[in-house]
Amino acid sequence: MSRRRSSRARLLQALYQFGLSGQWPTLSELDVHFVPSSEGAPEDVEFTGQVLAALQERIGEVDELITSVSRNWRLERMAAVDLSLIRLATVELLLETAPPKVVLNEAVELAKEFGSDTSASFVNGVLDGVLRQRTSGGAADRRR
Repeated sequence: MSRRRSSRARLLQALYQFGLSGQWPTLSELDVHFVPSSEGAPEDVEFTGQVLAALQERIGEVDELITSVSRNWRLERMAAVDLSLIRLATVELLLETAPPKVVLNEAVELAKEFGSDTSASFVNGVLDGVLRQRTSGGAADRRR
């Protein structure tokens, strides 16, 4: 697993915890309960912290964007792993952490690893809508 993918897996776990409990883990809690950041380079630890902070700050905006493109699928109907991956990739698209195709590919690969048999195609479909919404200048906010 690449270092950046390891960071994304940690963030997926944080989002999953948030989705189930409504509580955000801290970076130190991620180190204790999930894949330790000490296995990653300093820039990967920084990436994890940056994305976790953005998720905490912008989760409402992220959920609004996802809701605007996911027809017939309310957030509460989505599988927890799928929603967590979609949220993660959406905030990465907002932050422009990597080229959009890389962000979508990483989300699909994590969906294959952690989700159900249908997760990869579902995550890909919703994120394709998010990306189209972002590139068309729809309701998405381009703030950082």
